[in-house]
Amino acid sequence: FQWTRNGQPYDPFRDPYVRTSDNSGTFTIHHSAPNISSYNGTYRCSATNRLGTAISQETTFIVPGVPNFPKQEILPLEVNEGESVILRCNPPSGIPPIHIYWMTA
Repeated sequence: FQWTRNGQPYDPFRDPYVRTSDNSGTFTIHHSAPNISSYNGTYRCSATNRLGTAISQETTFIVPGVPNFPKQEILPLEVNEGESVILRCNPPSGIPPIHIYWMTA
């Protein structure tokens, strides 16, 4: 079996945090791997024997995480009763998509 990651050769046997399964074309990334999000990418496997080569479809591996969302200071705003106010929130994208909740202080 041969693997590619993001179109480049990838050897799971050289990574101490990856366990391979004999003769199955699968590998497991151990949960103790530091910075597991560094494994994000698109993987593909190929297997070759005397009859030819079979190539898998690409599989995308994405580690969900909380994106960095720094606090933003908002200046006080005075409005008259009955007037409209627009509060904007521009969060970073995340996987899975993040949900926004408004809270009062």
